Amino acid sequence: MAWLRAFLIASLLGVGLLAAPATAQAAPGDLATVCGNPVPDGWVVVAFTYSSNCGSGPALVNAWRIQQVAGMPIGSNVQTCYGTPPPGWDVVISGIYMAQCSYNPGFPGYGYVLARRY
Repeated sequence: MAWLRAFLIASLLGVGLLAAPATAQAAPGDLATVCGNPVPDGWVVVAFTYSSNCGSGPALVNAWRIQQVAGMPIGSNVQTCYGTPPPGWDVVISGIYMAQCSYNPGFPGYGYVLARRY
């Protein structure tokens, strides 16, 4: 019976009736972890982190935690670590201490606050 279930799922994926989740299908405010560049359009980096899915090695930081900002309401604020603000967003505070934006534990990380303008 398990082979029948696997066959049906594979068949539905093959004809596009069942889609695997993707960051493009995320709702405003959703979070995801990626293994670095590029950050998808409409997303910003909110933390540097480690993920075993991004390979092994001595790196303490090998992934980025990203947040979907496309579709967030006007007036929303987001703290971010890195990248160019998406269209409709402006930097309102820069150079603030944010521990989650540090590549090296024990050393400060800095980021900025974005505000949705239009």
